[in-house]
Amino acid sequence: MLRFADDLSARQRTTALFLEAQALLGLGQRAAARRMLRRVLARDPAHACAADLLSVA
Repeated sequence: MLRFADDLSARQRTTALFLEAQALLGLGQRAAARRMLRRVLARDPAHACAADLLSVA
């Protein structure tokens, strides 16, 4: 039984975007990583890891 109305596919897409941002940052593509992190935060403003990573990217 689900207690919360949560769109699992939307959450998975947000996670995938965050992982892509991490990969871009690892490849040295800082501008692209920052764009991707802003997309993550647009989808989930409370995404603490994306906010933290954006502050150092």
